[in-house]
Amino acid sequence: MLKKRKVLSQVSFNQKTDSDLAMSKQIQKKIGHYDKKSAQALIKVEHLQKIYNEFSSRQHVVLWDINFTVFQGDCIALVGANGSGKSTLIEILACVREASCGKIYYNLDYKIYPEEKIGIQFQKSSYPTGITVNNVIDFILDTHKIKLTLAERKELLHAFGLNDLAKENIRNLSGGQRQRVNVVLSILHKPQFLLLDELTTGLDIVSQNQILSYLKAFLNKHKITTIMSSHSIREMDTLCNRLIMIRNGYVMADARIDVIHKKFGSVETFLQKYMGG
Repeated sequence: MLKKRKVLSQVSFNQKTDSDLAMSKQIQKKIGHYDKKSAQALIKVEHLQKIYNEFSSRQHVVLWDINFTVFQGDCIALVGANGSGKSTLIEILACVREASCGKIYYNLDYKIYPEEKIGIQFQKSSYPTGITVNNVIDFILDTHKIKLTLAERKELLHAFGLNDLAKENIRNLSGGQRQRVNVVLSILHKPQFLLLDELTTGLDIVSQNQILSYLKAFLNKHKITTIMSSHSIREMDTLCNRLIMIRNGYVMADARIDVIHKKFGSVETFLQKYMGG
């Protein structure tokens, strides 16, 4: 039984334009619609809507009517043009931002709140003055009552290129270095459901290789279900089995990545054809 998080107020939905409807039908005819009837549903999103400045004249609708189900073991690439609402959706799923209306069901093994079993890597994070990488790792370990051996800690720091930075003040790190710290913090407690937002943005090619290689093995080993907002074809092809594309506030495509490759030759070709204006 899926555990209902919250039913929000009902707001009228904008109807898809004729062009959006035609495109949606064209995409579905070409690559089908993702479904794993035999798999366990972990997250279910129904009629999710997000309006910024909801009660002012500057009202801006980012997400009109989002519907999809996340199944156990999925690694989903969440794609869309800049400003399409990917980061907003990630934050809503992580329970750090409220939707304007809709329902989210979490079939996670939490005791009080879904957040207990969710990991999230934010694009940007701020930390108190004087906090080192080791300090914040220790805080997360203590919060979740996690036991990490010295060997496991060293392996983790090495995989993310943080060995020589463990005693550094986080505020003194570069943007790419902070990004690596944020990813580490998101997986320390081995969450059931992991949310990644622009995972390798700002990282050099060596760091990208290390992180993607480590994460692929880590997610498979611990059977962690993942959604990652991304513009990186490399991330999608390396980690993901499924792609969800948001366009004009709706889920315009939801399909297996191997099917996209079969029908279009590459994810990049598919996105160039359908993701634009």
